[in-house]
Parts: sequence; C-alpha cells; structure tokens
Amino acid sequence: MDDSLMIDKEDLLIIGSYLLVTGTFLSAVGESSIDADDRVNIRRIRDGNFIQAIANSFHGVGRTLRYEKEEELVSRLEIIGAYVQVGGNSLNYAAANASIPNPTPLNPEIVKLDALGSVVQSIGAAIEVAGVVFEENGSLYENKAFGNLLISIGTLIDAIAIITPEEREKQRRILLATGGWIEFTGSVIEAYAIIQNINEKKLLKINTIIEKEVYSL
Repeated sequence: MDDSLMIDKEDLLIIGSYLLVTGTFLSAVGESSIDADDRVNIRRIRDGNFIQAIANSFHGVGRTLRYEKEEELVSRLEIIGAYVQVGGNSLNYAAANASIPNPTPLNPEIVKLDALGSVVQSIGAAIEVAGVVFEENGSLYENKAFGNLLISIGTLIDAIAIITPEEREKQRRILLATGGWIEFTGSVIEAYAIIQNINEKKLLKINTIIEKEVYSL
C-alpha cells in the first residue's frame, strides 16, 4: 500500500479531531451563554453541530480507509459510531436552523427533532466506546474510551435539557451548559488520545526503518 495514502488516512483522523474540539467548543459557548438575542446562541449551536458533523465524517472516512482490509469488531464499531454521530449532528443542525427565525416559544416538533439528534449522538459515542474497549490496552486507549464516554454523557444531558419544560428555564439552561462543556471536555480527551496514538505509531515506524538501515550496513 502506498505510504502517501496512509498519511492521508491519518491526517483525516487528526483534522477530524481538531474540528471536533472546535465544534463542541462553539456549541458549548452557545449552550451556556446568556445573550439578549437567543438567535445568536442558536446560531453558535447550529454552526458547532455543522463542524462536528464534518469532523465525525472525517473520522468515519479515515477509519474506513485505515481498516478497509481488516475484519476486527473494533473497526466496524468505531466506523459505525462515527457515522451515527454524523446523523445526530445533522438532526441538531436542522433543528437549530429551523428555530432561528422564531426561537420562542419553542416549537414542539423542533424540540423533538433536536432531542432526537442529541440521543443519536449519544448512541454513536457509546458505540465508539464499545469499539475502543476491544482495542489494545494502554493509557491512550483508556483516554480515548473515556473521551467518548464523556461525549455520550454530555449529549444525553443535552437531550434531557432540550425536553425540559420552558417553565423550568433555569434548570434547562444549567443542564444545557453542563452537557455542552462535558461534551467539549470529552472531545479534547479523545483528540489527545487519537493524535498521540498516531504520532507514536509514526515514531515507531521511523525507528523501525532506521534499525533496518543500520543492520543492513
């Protein structure tokens, strides 16, 4: 296999990780800010989910290319989990975009769509956790699993906040902010684990090449 293709696959995972951190940060800001115009925060949440959808797509494609000839359960679970999250992000994006013209009162149909998107995201992250559990042991894999677990928990809290009645606005905002920042924290931990794992593998590959060159002298 062409080494340049391998670099492209790894780059997709790295770029996806940075985008995921950016998207979850933007959404968390939107979910925790108290702005005079709610449409400003809704736009942040919408744009954050758009970026997250791209990020998870990169992860899905990168993993698909990386594991195209492997049959391990972990490969399938992590790929499925990434694409399921793309679906959840897309639903959240659609709900936020639809609510911008008239943010209040909350439209019941939009609320259902938004809550469904967060639940789908949570399921996708949980599937990725299951996939990581089957991977090798080590702190990086544990961090990756923990990061995805936090993303799953954060998006589930988001779903609960979304369906919280408007009369309990204070509790709703607290839950939204909590879920958003938990998800952001999880994305940072996952990104660190993914990038460190790729860098370690690249370093191991370089060391192996150097050793072969030395032994061939």
